[in-house]
Amino acid sequence: MSNWGIRRIALALFALYVGAGLTVVLWPTPVDRGMHGELRTALAVLHEHGVPGWVNYAFVEGTANVVMFVPLGVLITLMSARSFWWVAPIVGSVASTGAELAQLYFLPSRVATMDDVIHNSMGAIIGTAIVLSVRYGIVAADVIRTALRTSPAFRTALRTTTALRTTTAARTAILDARTSALTTTTGVISAIS
Repeated sequence: MSNWGIRRIALALFALYVGAGLTVVLWPTPVDRGMHGELRTALAVLHEHGVPGWVNYAFVEGTANVVMFVPLGVLITLMSARSFWWVAPIVGSVASTGAELAQLYFLPSRVATMDDVIHNSMGAIIGTAIVLSVRYGIVAADVIRTALRTSPAFRTALRTTTALRTTTAARTAILDARTSALTTTTGVISAIS
């Protein structure tokens, strides 16, 4: 698929993501208000079954804030030109700061915290890192593949490496045969004595 095709798909998904994100962020009451008790009960059961105590409500909330912004980092990085990948973490931080300020000034039942900004920004950074690792892993593989196909020097190096492996394998087989013969001879001599 072409870069333009990927960018168009990312743009469509970004529009859906922004709609869902604005709904969650600007909802007049905390989105987990109805599940607060159930979540604490589930955490208590998990703690009884060996989950460490540090996996608590604050940990789950922080992790959810990280996960919520991973798609933002992925989508903005996919929509940006390759040399502008750094825009995604900045947009994530700015969007998170804006969301927290909106909650602080316009939504009195919501709680705005700096932890949310930090966690959301981390999510955008992780999303960016995912795209970059896939993108440059693929690019590196393409470069190596092209070099192997087109460069006489790489082909010669590949043949030399293959020849060395073959030579090493032959030497190992000869040593194994000598060891086997020596073991057999030693066994025969022991049987005769």
